[in-house]
Amino acid sequence: MIDTGKSYVIAQTAIAGVAAVLSSTQHNSVEALFYSGQTTQFWQLQDAGQGAYAIVNQANDLLLQCDAQGNVSATSRSQQIPDSQAWFFDLLGNGLYIIRNKATQRALRADTNSGDVGTMPASPTSVEQQWAMLDSSFISVVPVDVPCALSPEILPEHVVSITGTQGLHFSIYNGDDAQIWMIRALDQGCYAIVNAANGLVFESDTAHNVFAKTQIPTTEAASANQRWVFDNLNNGYWCIINQGTGLYLNAVAPDNVSGQQQSNSTAQNWQIITSFVKTDVDALGLLYSNGWNATINSAPCAEYVSSDSSYRSKQPTWTQNADGGGTAVMLLDHIRGGGAQQDDHATLTVTFLPTGQLYSASLEWSLGGQWAIEWGTKVVVKIEDEVNDYASDEAGDAAAEIADLLSEGALTPLDPVISKAASEMTSKLIGSLFSQLNGMLEKEIGHDDGGRQTFIAVINHNMNKLCASMSVSPALALPNIGIYFSVDDFPATLFTNLKLAYGSTTAETSVSWDGDQTTEYYVAGVAPDGNQKFSTWKHDSSNYPLKQGLYVSTKIDMLHGSAAKDGHYVVMLGFSSNGQVISAQAVLEFPPDSNVDSYLSPVFTGTDANAQLYQDLLTNRNYCAAPNAVKLNMDSMIQCVRVTTG
Repeated sequence: MIDTGKSYVIAQTAIAGVAAVLSSTQHNSVEALFYSGQTTQFWQLQDAGQGAYAIVNQANDLLLQCDAQGNVSATSRSQQIPDSQAWFFDLLGNGLYIIRNKATQRALRADTNSGDVGTMPASPTSVEQQWAMLDSSFISVVPVDVPCALSPEILPEHVVSITGTQGLHFSIYNGDDAQIWMIRALDQGCYAIVNAANGLVFESDTAHNVFAKTQIPTTEAASANQRWVFDNLNNGYWCIINQGTGLYLNAVAPDNVSGQQQSNSTAQNWQIITSFVKTDVDALGLLYSNGWNATINSAPCAEYVSSDSSYRSKQPTWTQNADGGGTAVMLLDHIRGGGAQQDDHATLTVTFLPTGQLYSASLEWSLGGQWAIEWGTKVVVKIEDEVNDYASDEAGDAAAEIADLLSEGALTPLDPVISKAASEMTSKLIGSLFSQLNGMLEKEIGHDDGGRQTFIAVINHNMNKLCASMSVSPALALPNIGIYFSVDDFPATLFTNLKLAYGSTTAETSVSWDGDQTTEYYVAGVAPDGNQKFSTWKHDSSNYPLKQGLYVSTKIDMLHGSAAKDGHYVVMLGFSSNGQVISAQAVLEFPPDSNVDSYLSPVFTGTDANAQLYQDLLTNRNYCAAPNAVKLNMDSMIQCVRVTTG
């Protein structure tokens, strides 16, 4: 149905099998050119009465006109639209129209050889006068003058690369300049394909060869065999046709590029990949306190301490996907002493979209010692699952918009509601990895120094570090937002909250980090003296992907005179980019003589997630002042989150 409120590309598909579109360029001329996305190729329709329409060029406001001799031109509009500028659209079916002039009754046509636009007696069987009205929202523009890679549908994960002085072959994308091309706009709707490493261009000959040729000095000097036409198939792929030979760019497995006649084969369908992401291991190393400071089996790794327990993160491996995204695999260890068989191990696998956004994650976890085989487990979570869960819980437009943002990689400033919800999705995704570990933590984990509980938070932080270290090309324009946790302010903040809750007699007088690691304090409890002593370890924090928020964790020791008798609580909070709490989770391990099972809480989401967690602990583990200790720490953590802009 014709709509006067839209812009259309008027496409004629008979010319060389490639869509040519109606264009009005200079001197009021009208031509059929290959689509280039210029405004001279967009038209709007204006009601001319009696079922006819004026066809108005978007670039110059000229109207399509047919004179008495059947010649077509673009002319200025009159106060009242004459019949020579009025056109009927006769629907043929399959989205095709005959465009018939009201004055002459002749039909608009494009010459199959020259592309000249004229008119002829209307005939529904003539392909030269069959036109498609394409809504501009469905037209994809050839990405001009941006770095891109060319990947054939028949060889997924492979891209065209240049070797030597002229050779072309396929290779797995790794970011080398030899794999990067710039599509340069020429005239007549054609393009040159220029290599970023050496400036050589794609060229084809009549013997079906395709190779790299000396750089063209100017657009005018490009030979016909260096000119390429891009036919958008509207399914994510393009056909690339040489102007000089008429041959289609063709992928020949496993390692050759040729020119072939049109065959409708997937070997002639090409992705133009304009965004790439990969792990920047140097940037990742900077996110650990001592960088890549060790090696395991000749592989670099980072060894570090968190809440009095030791951990190891190995440099991740990276596999590039054909669409520009990829998958990072990172091996993590909780170092317990006694060799690798005693250590706890985790394999974190994270897949990213070409925009650098998190798409899916999986975790394999095994405990060292006697549970190494019995408690191996794997959890896989995809972002669509979380979006669907959110949609079922919070029905509304927000869920659909989040899905669009995550699938399309939109980086425009977000509505605050959508931004918060998107951050909740990221937090929920990370926390969901551990939803299947409750049984292990409650029944089998046994008593240790809290390192196994802290390992959960450590893996979450490593996922965030991995996301933050993604190198995206071209670089993303991220929101100008900063969010961080002020670990230095925490002891005094906690002390103030303790005094408000229990009075000065129940709170430790020290408000600093004792030994630069912990701060100790008392809270009301059920110990013999009426108080229970706790120690909070210095916090770890990491940012969500794409500056969507912050994740903060700490371990709280419930002191019983020695490490072997202590209880341990690990608290983990997520914050949106505006500093609002959006997720909360806790792991509780009680003293051995308490006969109380360890407990991994659900992942609570929403702006009251901390309150939900507190209520959950009151219901399930109201023992030794655990809920109150966790609540006081959460309140203090929330107060120490800082947001900066500008």
